[in-house]
Amino acid sequence: MLVSSVPSGWTPIRRTDNDANLTLLSQGLLELYPYDHAPSRVKRDYGRGVSFEQKDGALHWKTIRSLGERDFTGHLLSRIETQSVYLTIDKDVLAREDAITNWDQGCMRMPYLLSLVKEIGQRHSVIGADVTGDYSTPRYSGDLWTRLSKHAEIFIDQPRRKPDQAQAVNINSAANHALLEVLSELMA
Repeated sequence: MLVSSVPSGWTPIRRTDNDANLTLLSQGLLELYPYDHAPSRVKRDYGRGVSFEQKDGALHWKTIRSLGERDFTGHLLSRIETQSVYLTIDKDVLAREDAITNWDQGCMRMPYLLSLVKEIGQRHSVIGADVTGDYSTPRYSGDLWTRLSKHAEIFIDQPRRKPDQAQAVNINSAANHALLEVLSELMA
């Protein structure tokens, strides 16, 4: 099972060409917990899962904000069924003050993310981790159709204005160092 927190603007439909993520949700193989998110409109019936309930043609998410950070931490820890865990942290879950990314920006703050990682590490063996989500200047290649498709995706998913490069590097470097420090302690 994969348990994931996702950015506030995340929508499961936009990120896939099919309903693979939603099928995994309905099968209980994937749990997604947005920090804060309005219901997501869907066309098919996905029923109810640990992290969502379908009502009136929409998936209503159990959000971190609605559960409360402390209660979510306990809930997340109760859902991890193995002693060994591998963490993938995508910085787009973080607020813009804590990370600048190319995609939808979340609203989770860095102190909470660090505390969540520490709590997981106190109860489980963190055997590895990866951190993604640094800002990079978009450059696309391929034929005309590929480039146009990518620009359409950018219009939907990426911030409208480009960040100051120096600021992005500074903010993301601080986030990377904070995460590296905590993860290094857990995996020492």
